[in-house]
Amino acid sequence: MKMRNIALCAFLCAFLLLTLAAGSISAQEESGAGMKNILRACETARNSFLLQLESDKSYEWEHKKYTTDIANYSMGISEIENSYFVFFRLNNYKNIRGGGTLYVIEKKTFRIVRVAKYK
Repeated sequence: MKMRNIALCAFLCAFLLLTLAAGSISAQEESGAGMKNILRACETARNSFLLQLESDKSYEWEHKKYTTDIANYSMGISEIENSYFVFFRLNNYKNIRGGGTLYVIEKKTFRIVRVAKYK
């Protein structure tokens, strides 16, 4: 019974998050930002992050294979009036916690204006 309650709670949380995200996206589309621009910002950051991961492969350490695979990162996006914030966070693995990169992308040009790496 306890497991069923946990599963129901997880489902309701996921449903609520999807509902909020859908409302946020449709509000952005109505305001002119549009999904196309959001996806373009994500693509810009992802391409840069892939290059970063490729260059990180030159370092030798025991978890290199895990930390240099983009499939092992979660990605998120946020926006303010003139910028998108796209972040990549390493999913938890063994003893590794944290790690990732934040990209600030200018809305007008889709140019990366800041990169912040964190451990």
